[in-house]
Amino acid sequence: MTMSSRLRLSLVLAILLSSALARAQTFHTCPAFFQNPHDTLDCLEAIFSEDPLHATFSGMPPGNGIAVGAVLEQNTHYVSPFAPPTTTRLAPGTAELQPPNTSTSTVPALGSLWSADGRISAIGSANGSWAATGMLTLMPRGYKPSHRVDRNGVQVQCNKLAFLCTGKIFGLHFESAHRSLETISFYGIGPKSPTIKYTYRQNDTYGSFRASLPIADWLAVESGLEVRQTDLPPTTNSNSVSANFTVATAPGLTAQPTFTHSYVALRTAPLLYVSPKTDDRDENHTGPLMKPYLLLTLRNSAEYHWYAAHSDPASSFQQFVLDSDENIQIATMTRHYVQVQDIKGSRLWYKMLARDCGDTGIDWSKPLDYVLKVRQRCNYGNLDIRAHMVASRTGPGSSVPFYLQPTVGGSDIDSRLSLRAYPDYRFRGPDALAVQADLSLPLDLLVFYDAGTVGPAFSSLSFGHLRQDAGLGFGISLQGNLVAQAYMAWGSSGAVPTFGYNFSKLF
Repeated sequence: MTMSSRLRLSLVLAILLSSALARAQTFHTCPAFFQNPHDTLDCLEAIFSEDPLHATFSGMPPGNGIAVGAVLEQNTHYVSPFAPPTTTRLAPGTAELQPPNTSTSTVPALGSLWSADGRISAIGSANGSWAATGMLTLMPRGYKPSHRVDRNGVQVQCNKLAFLCTGKIFGLHFESAHRSLETISFYGIGPKSPTIKYTYRQNDTYGSFRASLPIADWLAVESGLEVRQTDLPPTTNSNSVSANFTVATAPGLTAQPTFTHSYVALRTAPLLYVSPKTDDRDENHTGPLMKPYLLLTLRNSAEYHWYAAHSDPASSFQQFVLDSDENIQIATMTRHYVQVQDIKGSRLWYKMLARDCGDTGIDWSKPLDYVLKVRQRCNYGNLDIRAHMVASRTGPGSSVPFYLQPTVGGSDIDSRLSLRAYPDYRFRGPDALAVQADLSLPLDLLVFYDAGTVGPAFSSLSFGHLRQDAGLGFGISLQGNLVAQAYMAWGSSGAVPTFGYNFSKLF
């Protein structure tokens, strides 16, 4: 048995073994599905979100159709797994407050040896592409419940380990997967590659392990190890990569070694807010109803990766990766409450406010029902500014295999959006740069701008070589999370108006 076969067999066994971590449960029966729109939407959300078993649309790499599948999971992950959570949490990327879950069935005992999240999933698409994944997250014992004083002088709960006292704790993450893709586009290598599209097939089997240690609530260090085997099955199509390219023009075309991939990373995610100080006590009813409120989530990471090819040193390489995601939630905060009896005249304005502030169950026939509550945050949109940069380094006579080179244009193999006015995988090279600005408005409307390029060296990623586009779109959200997006983009440098869509990676 070859090393590739042994690797694939062991990882498939690991995927099946991880099913012991989850227990099966039936879906909602949705008896009132056809009775009213609210029950219909609730039922659809349950089908795609109910624990432990639910359906999923997944981010299968573009070109391989819409993938549908199922996820089986057992979630026991907490902000503080060794002490009951006592404060509300901010859900990343949204303006929603998540209340603490203090039910006795979900709070683990202080003497727990570890807490675990287990998940298995499988998806498939109409063109024969499929993927299966098994994941396990462990949070070992060692932390003690404690408190600290934050920058505002407020005592907050934290988990103490030596001199560290953080909201999150040290975690170990294991994953194994196999993915079989029937169609991936290839246009050649470099920023000036022609518009002729070629295709190839790709199979990936990998097992990975990573560990993340929070140093502070906004800072963590991470390291990981992965063993990956990629195969490019031959095809007889006239537009296949194997029939039109050579190893010189597509490195790694004829042989795909097993890679040992290790990395270290530094991640930051400070959470800041900007809002004027006012008298917002419950009994205060003077002054403006609302005040401005901006919530800033600044996620940034710096990573260094080593890819060691076992049987082909000429395919070994290293990469430096920078990721940035600066999110600004545009909102207001209510300063005093409003009841139904306080509204004189038309209620349309307050109905719109209530929707933006998260209240949908108001009984307008009851004078004492609350339309707005004190210190309620009302979300009007998000400004998201993202950047992704990859700089590769190879030794003398070495090159980065083309199937591991980053791409810019449409979506890449990890469903990451870049130049939306260009085809998926349009530009490919050892080094890449992409920046984006998305303005999300109520009703999941979207206005965006993209820029990006690739090159043979980091010095070639100048702003003067960036291709650009802009466009409009809309999204579909479930439980406050964006799961799908459709858009129309207009680009420069010969790009034609392009309609596209993208599914989030949901597992």
